[in-house]
Amino acid sequence: MSGGNAKINILKNEMEIASKEYSDIKSKFVQAEGYKETSSINFRQTLIGQPAISPQPSHLMLIAAIGGFSMFSLSSLIVILLELLDGSLKTPSGFIHTVGLALLGSMGRVNLKDKNVPDLLAGAGPARGGKEESAFLQFIRKVAVRYRTQRERRSSW
Repeated sequence: MSGGNAKINILKNEMEIASKEYSDIKSKFVQAEGYKETSSINFRQTLIGQPAISPQPSHLMLIAAIGGFSMFSLSSLIVILLELLDGSLKTPSGFIHTVGLALLGSMGRVNLKDKNVPDLLAGAGPARGGKEESAFLQFIRKVAVRYRTQRERRSSW
């Protein structure tokens, strides 16, 4: 029977350990539930809440003015930087300074979007074109003549 008593003692010890673990877990659970209930107790209302007599100013106009001024300044700065960094030739003196060649003439604007430039150069375009196309062709002819004369001068040296 001593073997049976040993098994009973082992089972009793296991039961005591299990009940101890159970009571520990249960006390932690109760403590966690109590924390949820007492967490709102940390706030104490000292004064009775009342609506304000006059609302605080929102400074909406000031904020809008500051935003408008900052966007105007930023956009102006961007436009100025783009103009400074623009490398296009806008004036005849800028062309002469940058390219180093004499300027043949200046044109306001030539719209070549819907036109075929080889047809214009071949002579098909000016008959149906306007002043812009004929002026463009005259400048192209001037460039060709000047190129030929410079080539002839170099070959005669």
